Order: sequence, then structure tokens, then C-alpha cells
Amino acid sequence: MSLTAPALNALSELVDDARTTADRAAGMGLAQTCRRIESLALDLDAARTRLVEDGPDYLDAAWAFLDAGRLILAQYRIQLAQEPARA
Repeated sequence: MSLTAPALNALSELVDDARTTADRAAGMGLAQTCRRIESLALDLDAARTRLVEDGPDYLDAAWAFLDAGRLILAQYRIQLAQEPARA
């Protein structure tokens, strides 16, 4: 297993989670929130791509993206749990 594999796997899971959460926001009629979460997913996907390209040299930055991304996504999930659906 490479040094970058755990971070790559974690980024892939977080990108998928962000996209699923964006879909949930869209289904609730929260278009602006959906766009923001989609933007987060794009940023995380870009970090994943950069990790593939740069390898271990980008590992610290990749983990920083993961830490921040997890926190931001958790905040959006809390927001969605507290928000009534819109038409």
C-alpha cells in the first residue's frame, strides 16, 4: 500500500458524501446550499487529483483538506437536519 492510499480513499469517500449531501439539499429545495456543497465536493476532488499527481509531497495538504472538508460537511448536514424542506 502506498503512503497516499489512505488519504486517497478518505478523499474519495468524502467527495461521494459531499455529492450525496448536495443531492439531499437539492431535494429539499435549497439550491444555494446545494451549490455550496457541490463546490466543496469540487475542491475535495481537486485535492484528490493533486494528491495523485504530486504523491507524498502533497500528503500533508491532502490531510488538511480532509480535516476541513469533514468539518464543513458536518456543518452542512446539521443545517439540513434543522431546515424544513422547501418546494
